[in-house]
Amino acid sequence: MKVLVTGFGSFGQVKENPSEGLARALAAEPGVCSEVLPVAYARAEQRLDELLGELRPSAVLLFGVHSGPGFRLERVGLNLDDEASPDIDGAVRRGNPIRPGGPAAYWSSLPLREMGEALDSLGLDWEWSTHAGGFLCNHAFYVARYLCERVDDAIPCGLLHVPPLEQLALPSQVIAARACLDALRAELEWAGVSPDPGGPSG
Repeated sequence: MKVLVTGFGSFGQVKENPSEGLARALAAEPGVCSEVLPVAYARAEQRLDELLGELRPSAVLLFGVHSGPGFRLERVGLNLDDEASPDIDGAVRRGNPIRPGGPAAYWSSLPLREMGEALDSLGLDWEWSTHAGGFLCNHAFYVARYLCERVDDAIPCGLLHVPPLEQLALPSQVIAARACLDALRAELEWAGVSPDPGGPSG
């Protein structure tokens, strides 16, 4: 069992991105390989392609930050980049398909209901979402699902949005992220994927 966990670095007004902190914290978990992606369309996509090719993970758990309170369990990644703000490389994409000719959308294949129950058990606020935005979070979600489909369409893959640090401190977010990771591991074990008995792998 190998789980790829990603977060994003800083961008715009987000000087400290909690998703980066989560990726770094979860790197200490057995069987987890983590990566902090740049908030740049082309470079993030290239790095996801490299990571999925190199690691062949059993699952992909993406984290990104949103501006509101609570966690958002993203159900759908759209084949659309549509954001007026530039990425950190200066690229602006308005109304462009991520993959011309690709599926209009991908459903998350993460065990979202079980993750919601895990957040409930911690007394944390969360909500369902059917729109991951038009910026890098949605872009990475769609690209990761597209790439996973090319390798093995049974690979659980999707994105969770986390609140800014002003809304919930990083230690509490790490506890929540570990609970979601545990729910994902349980799903993998149920599917017959063996747990990694070793230590941290990345």
